[in-house]
Amino acid sequence: MKGTMFMTKDFKDSDLYRSPNKYLVCGTSAPQPIIAIRPLAVFIQRLQASPGQLTMIHPLLAKTCLLAQSFKDIVPIISNDISDVNPLHTHINYKDFLLYHYYGGMIYAYLKKFERAVEFFKLAVSAPAEVASAIQIEAFKKYVLTSLLQYGKVPVLPKYTAAAVQKCLKVHCGPYSDFAAAYEKKSNTAIKAELEKAKALFIRDKNFGLAKQCMEALHRRNIQDLTRTYLTLSIADITSLIGLGSEPDGTRRVEGIIVRMIESGDIYATVSHEHAGGMVSFLDDPNHHNNTETMDKINAHIQRATTITANLVAMDQTISSMPGYFNKSAHLPDRAGYPMDEADYSMHIGYETYADDG
Repeated sequence: MKGTMFMTKDFKDSDLYRSPNKYLVCGTSAPQPIIAIRPLAVFIQRLQASPGQLTMIHPLLAKTCLLAQSFKDIVPIISNDISDVNPLHTHINYKDFLLYHYYGGMIYAYLKKFERAVEFFKLAVSAPAEVASAIQIEAFKKYVLTSLLQYGKVPVLPKYTAAAVQKCLKVHCGPYSDFAAAYEKKSNTAIKAELEKAKALFIRDKNFGLAKQCMEALHRRNIQDLTRTYLTLSIADITSLIGLGSEPDGTRRVEGIIVRMIESGDIYATVSHEHAGGMVSFLDDPNHHNNTETMDKINAHIQRATTITANLVAMDQTISSMPGYFNKSAHLPDRAGYPMDEADYSMHIGYETYADDG
């Protein structure tokens, strides 16, 4: 029966229960890691008592999907908010919880679903902790960048985030916080300077692609701000106003950004080339947001946020009692660098290749 397999003697005696990582090794050592995805997805479906139950297979599947850059099978799984993390039911440990949300955030970032990516990274960072885990450090770095892409700022971490974690983030993630501060100034010059200053770090962390996306996102936000002030502007004027006037190909880049924003519905405007260099006319939003449909969406969003918060409160004590919660090998050492067994915690799996703007 679905959801009871993990309780049976047959399953406890199975190779999957004794050594689930063997399935990941099989997939990752093969020429095509994709071969391990479907079996792991099926295992999850057979193990779960409910769609919101986290199993020990979740992080293995997420890691394999990242390696294969194939997400069709995992998206329906990670779209379910986790509400059951009882280790007595599915044999998960603290590391499983952190890695699942870290890898899940990476998957959503790959898919450019930044709102969900932020949620996943936040769950990893704010998980109960006596000392910070390397996973939480890496998750916070991506939390900063995906927050900038989604919201234009970095939301304050939940008040229940462990003080030890917050202290460690200040020590290990300073350049990311500086980059975010420059972004929030909406100054192209400031963020460009911070990007150049932190470039080597971003490349080492495999976060440079996300950081570059933040650059275009800033241009888009600055263009959106112009729609509130102007009805018509030349492309050259827009280029100058958003700080790209000194760029050799600034005008061409800005026109491309404007066209993409119109196509995606981020702004309502028309581009005309009747005048030299091109003109942009900004239009009113044709959609009315005071209708019943909009209110239903807002209420649904509020209800979902309330449910997630309630789930987090319920899970907090369970997570704190998970195996591995006090395991020193799962935490950052005082010296520089991570322990050898934490190599996969900061695994970026080609993150650079799929985080570039495009």
